Amino acid sequence: MSLSISAGSASTGPFSTDVNAVTEALTQEWAVQPAEQVQITCDDRWQVYYRLRSLDIKCQCSGFEPLQVCITTPTEALQLWSILSSVSQSRLMLADRLQRCWQLVQ
Repeated sequence: MSLSISAGSASTGPFSTDVNAVTEALTQEWAVQPAEQVQITCDDRWQVYYRLRSLDIKCQCSGFEPLQVCITTPTEALQLWSILSSVSQSRLMLADRLQRCWQLVQ
């Protein structure tokens, strides 16, 4: 199954002093484009869907259709990346990343 991800749009440039305008500009720069698709298994697709819903990230999914996710903030883009990483990487890779994070904290 494929994962269709559509990005939010920004209407102002990155040099605005308005925090919301800067966030929107960063979202446009960091978020993936609407045509991008990521291949994940059917089981993983539902796991990703339910995790996104628990984080209040707008998404929709129906049987035998791609999962569609609307990314509107850089935080949502990072959360989506994290969720996709957790379902697509091996347990060993995830443990290694966690170990490196703990080393940075200490």
